[in-house]
Amino acid sequence: MEASSKSNESIDFIDKLSNAAGIFSGWLMLLVSFCICYEIVSRFVFGKPTIWVYDVTTYALVWYSFIAAGYALKEGRHLHVDIFTERCSLKVKIVLEIVGHICVLILACVILFYSVETTIDVFISGEAEPTLISTPLWTIYAGMVLGAAVLSLQAIQELRKSMRLWFTTQPSDSTYSFVFRSQWFCVLILFTLVGIGVFMIGIERPALGIFILVITMLTFGIPVFASLGLAGVIGILFIFGMNGLPQVSQICQKATESNVLLAIPLYVMAGQLLQSGRIGPELFAFASAWGGHIRGGYAIATVVACGIFAAVSGSSVATAAAIGSIAIPEMLKRGYKPSLAYGIVAGGGTLGVLIPPSGCMIIYSSMTNVSTGALFMGGVLPGLVLVGAFAIYAFFAADKGITQEKSAWKERLAATRYAIWGLLAPLIVLGGIYSGAFTPTEAAAVTVLYGLIVALSRGTIRPREIQTVISDGTLSSTMIMMIIVGA
Repeated sequence: MEASSKSNESIDFIDKLSNAAGIFSGWLMLLVSFCICYEIVSRFVFGKPTIWVYDVTTYALVWYSFIAAGYALKEGRHLHVDIFTERCSLKVKIVLEIVGHICVLILACVILFYSVETTIDVFISGEAEPTLISTPLWTIYAGMVLGAAVLSLQAIQELRKSMRLWFTTQPSDSTYSFVFRSQWFCVLILFTLVGIGVFMIGIERPALGIFILVITMLTFGIPVFASLGLAGVIGILFIFGMNGLPQVSQICQKATESNVLLAIPLYVMAGQLLQSGRIGPELFAFASAWGGHIRGGYAIATVVACGIFAAVSGSSVATAAAIGSIAIPEMLKRGYKPSLAYGIVAGGGTLGVLIPPSGCMIIYSSMTNVSTGALFMGGVLPGLVLVGAFAIYAFFAADKGITQEKSAWKERLAATRYAIWGLLAPLIVLGGIYSGAFTPTEAAAVTVLYGLIVALSRGTIRPREIQTVISDGTLSSTMIMMIIVGA
């Protein structure tokens, strides 16, 4: 009993540590938003741009990406492919979960070891970034060390949970729902394919070998960032030997030290704040008040609301969640077919990929050095065309008899008054970018501050709830950042 109590205490400690890491990351990104807004004010109001905000906020992204990774693992938010695993028996799923946690642990330990080594080296040498403020390099790598340590501990934690579940789960008497009859045969196939991939790298076929490794690990449900990262580590090891592995820490640092990519967690947090501040339901109420009386009006209102919210959050997931939570019940209550109700939200959610600010465009911009603003401008017209196409489809797909009475002008004006804060947000973001007032990353910071002020002033988010909202806002963005690291 005493040993069990100590085990539970260690589990609680690791979970609390990961929670603290998520909270810290959320506050860090909120602080970054305030710093960037200070830079905008200093530049336009006082005519004195700062020399430290750009560098410091970019370095903060390195800390954010790694420190929040353990929290995302605890919450099960790291992306993985479940096409195969969802068709397996419970025992097979547990085995594959164990393998996945081991892969995450190995990658985290590799990053941790070489990050510690690099941090010590640059601390002793006194090496600094070649910028005006000459930031010591060890302060940047220290965030990677802390984050990799938390990720390693959380991976051990998840591994222990899966192992315990394995020993307490009774095997099913029914045959497995996929082609495999035994979890051991499934695992054997996994390791055989991994062995083939490693062999291909060893015989100087690195591209084919890495391709086999990545596809195999993705198919068997290993988190995407771990699949990509481990394949890269194995490739470095076989091509350059042990002398090449110190590159891992440098690759991780360079992958996340990007002012362009900083816009991703900022827009995601802005979407989280606006979603928690009930902006989404108010946008839907506004659209349905003005057009709900026409054929398919509520489905059209869903598309319009998705388009407006996408122009603020830059996230398809946030858009679908914010609008769908209120739109789907309203459509079903009024007799819309479930296929249309769910389908129009799923389709409207994809507008977050196309209508600026788009997370995909930000990633593409950082990888290709194409102007983010130019990409945003190129996405406006296609996004509007897609909104129109979805609306036309909703009009003809809806049953003719499903309509409601036309809203009175008083109701329309009331809905507009409540939705004005959500309607202003895209104007602030896109207007600021296209007028040249601020960059896409600065626009994201302005949106975060705007969403926070609106939510607090209206009482839709209480001060004590801020911590929960901003920590939840780290989950999707750190998942994206870790995939970039792995890639």
